[in-house]
Amino acid sequence: MATKRWKGGKSRKGGKGNGGANLGRPDTPTPREMKVIDRYFTNGYVKREALAFGGYNSPETNTWAFFARPAVKAEIERRQARLRQKFEINEDNIIQELAAIGFARLSNLMEIQEDGNATVDLRNLTEAEKAAVSEFTVDEYVEGKGDEARTVKKTKIKFHDKGSALERLMRHLGMFKDKVEIGAGQDLVALLMAGRKQASITKE
Repeated sequence: MATKRWKGGKSRKGGKGNGGANLGRPDTPTPREMKVIDRYFTNGYVKREALAFGGYNSPETNTWAFFARPAVKAEIERRQARLRQKFEINEDNIIQELAAIGFARLSNLMEIQEDGNATVDLRNLTEAEKAAVSEFTVDEYVEGKGDEARTVKKTKIKFHDKGSALERLMRHLGMFKDKVEIGAGQDLVALLMAGRKQASITKE
């Protein structure tokens, strides 16, 4: 029995290592594909590990091709849409959260005393500023003995990673450039030599 072929001359079974061709597949994921998708959502969205969990252990299995299968892609998008709706997640929410972390300031938590010491004051924090705090601990103990004993209270405040939040925010808004752009009249070699010369002068 001859193998049916689609436009481009490839078998409906797909070429070796491409995870299988998309044509001829059902509109819904197979049980095996659904097993991979379930694992993908419950184990940190690690595609290669999800594939292995579903039995696609061959190193020749193309991860991109598998997750590009129409039925698999549609099921993942359906679940993502359901999660966004359930938790009311949208683009504005994400930007607000990243901005709250990126622009959080310790000065908003402190009250400076006349002697220069600072105390923590959380009364005026907004909900967004509170969300930027990842850790808040108070350690209270007695220092000294007898009449010289005094109660010491240490407060530790830790913010979420501001640098990472700002970088992600800039990428989202198209403000981050990974590549160095060189003008038409600039020579790369000349720029590198000038940089080395400047570094040498700085060391001296």
